[in-house]
Amino acid sequence: MQPTPVDVDEEWPFDLVLQNNSHLLETGEWADAEITCKGKTWKVHKCIICTRCKWFERAFKSGFLESTTGKVNLDEEDPVRLGELLEYIYGGHIPHMPSSRNTKHGPRLDPVHLKQRVELWCLADFFLIPNLALYLERGLMWDFAGYVEFLNCPEMEEDPCALRVFIQEFKPATCKAHENPFARIPQALMAVFAFLIQDYLPATLIQGLKDDFPVFQQDWDMLCRAPAPPAGTQSKKGKGTTKTAVKKSSRNAELWCKSYSQRDISDAVDRLFGLLPECHTDVETLEEDEENETEEEEDMETDEVETDEDYSDVSDESI
Repeated sequence: MQPTPVDVDEEWPFDLVLQNNSHLLETGEWADAEITCKGKTWKVHKCIICTRCKWFERAFKSGFLESTTGKVNLDEEDPVRLGELLEYIYGGHIPHMPSSRNTKHGPRLDPVHLKQRVELWCLADFFLIPNLALYLERGLMWDFAGYVEFLNCPEMEEDPCALRVFIQEFKPATCKAHENPFARIPQALMAVFAFLIQDYLPATLIQGLKDDFPVFQQDWDMLCRAPAPPAGTQSKKGKGTTKTAVKKSSRNAELWCKSYSQRDISDAVDRLFGLLPECHTDVETLEEDEENETEEEEDMETDEVETDEDYSDVSDESI
């Protein structure tokens, strides 16, 4: 008797695995390691965190105290953000953070998520989780496109408190990005975003960021001289395309287009890096350095082989 075939969603098995992983983090069952941070403790599993995070892999393989005790103390980190990082490692999602692209009417415009994304990006960069960093970069760009649209909508004029709350969250998020010398992509994103909505931000806030962070000043100056980014497609309403909140002025009338999308902001950041190549890590240069080191090692090995052959020839002649 043949079994009756059952229709199964192709994504179901993978989702089930992620749910089971999250359950392991919640319960600590079968855990073989421990992470502590300011009074908070997580029972974790090396087979999961070490295969999905290079930092933990190195920590438990280093031969230091962590590898022998199975305990890692991270009191210098924020326990809330660290918990979200572990949630991502185990379950592939970040709790309490909406996915901008899945909302019906564009991003959910909660300013708190702006600072949360920047803080999590810094953690993802420190703990060597590039997929999470990329996810957060894209989330920031989706949020920015949504914020620009939000600031330009008629309802904004009827709700000045919303703008006040946004400004209060924008400054700490920008400061957080610029306090980390390795956060060049979030820094560039914040500079591009501030430039797009400059007419809605207090002049004292912009000037304060310029005074406190030379990189922000440098990015701002470059953006003022940069060519205009390509315009978004206004016909595709609700798919990341927005009208700019930057008003026409003598300073920027010929520099920026009238519509922006997540891709436009990304292109602006790419151009900014093109104008400031010394301010970010050049992956190609690193790869070239590695290739040069490999070639040097190969040349040294070749020289050693040739030297051995020379000595062999001398020995043969002497014999």
